This record gives sequence, C-alpha cells and structure tokens, in this order.
Amino acid sequence: MPRQEMIARVGGKQAIVSMVTDAVGVAVIAAGTDLKLVANVAVGYNNVDVAAGRARGVIVTNTPDVLTDATADFTLALILAVTRRLGEGERMPRPGRDGPSISCSACSSEAGSWASSVTGGSARRWPRGWKPSG
Repeated sequence: MPRQEMIARVGGKQAIVSMVTDAVGVAVIAAGTDLKLVANVAVGYNNVDVAAGRARGVIVTNTPDVLTDATADFTLALILAVTRRLGEGERMPRPGRDGPSISCSACSSEAGSWASSVTGGSARRWPRGWKPSG
C-alpha cells in the first residue's frame, strides 16, 4: 500500500497487518493514534520502524521461520539441478538443436508404474523426514 494511503487509513485502527513491501515508518506509526500492533507478514522486519513503534508502545511482530521449508526445498532442487545438469538436459531435446537427444521413458504407457518401481521406491525413501512445502 502506498505510504500516503497507509497514513490516511491508519487513523482509528488498532492494528496494521503489513507485508514486506509496506514501509511502516515514523509517519505511519504516528498517524495511528490508536495503534497497538504492527503484524508484519514477513520473516524480517526491516520495513518497520521498530524504535518508533516501541516509543509509542506499539508491538511489532513478524513471522519467523515461515520460509524455512520452502528455502530448504529450493536448496535441494538447486543441488539436484547442478549435480545432474538438469538445465542442460532440459534444453537438449528442443526442436532445432544439434546434439544428442534424451529419450523419454516416462512417456511410455508404463509410466504409471513408476511409483512402484525400484526408482520410485528409492525416490520415496531418499528424503526421509523431508516435508515438501506447498
């Protein structure tokens, strides 16, 4: 929300639920005469003037750990992408490209049996304790 709109709308409100893109500075906090809470929906709180909030008795919160699982998912994806050269392999079979192509065994009518195959079983066991986010 643009700063001027936030300043205009915060009067009489007891709480602000802000996103990381919302700058909740001194002017916004000062305009919130009844403000008691700034709940920042983000891991950090560098978009909120915590000192200004503290000076006015306004509690500032954030959502720590909200991206931990998603970040872990991307970390595993990047490790696999780099070590298995997935970007290169994805580009190989495109039309008009010279060089080797990749066969598509998953495109066969037997693709449905993948989950019960040896590879499927291994893929299920590999990330023990891993909870994909989403």
